Amino acid sequence: MTSQLIRMQAKEIAGIFYDENQRSLRFRIENPDQDAYVAANWPHFVDVGIANLTNLLNDHSTPEHQKQVIYEELCEHWERSQRPSAREVLQATLEPREREDIRHVDSIPELPSVGM
Repeated sequence: MTSQLIRMQAKEIAGIFYDENQRSLRFRIENPDQDAYVAANWPHFVDVGIANLTNLLNDHSTPEHQKQVIYEELCEHWERSQRPSAREVLQATLEPREREDIRHVDSIPELPSVGM
């Protein structure tokens, strides 16, 4: 989960991406509405938003109080990303569980051989 500042930045960048003139006709047909595009695709722009906020931290013209807010948001985002989310914890894996598989294989009776 992202912090509000990072979400706002990602949504703004997604809107700028949508408005660029170099989008193909197919892109415009599949995404006729900018608001719908931004709402659906802003998570793809989170990393760009974080990079943009990091650049603002390094910019000498950014006021110190804004830098403090940006720094706190980036730290909060990093802390949240280190904690496993419910979605990650509850993911099913396709990895076989060895003990259960061995028990299952052992419980299968021998198949009779077919003679010709």
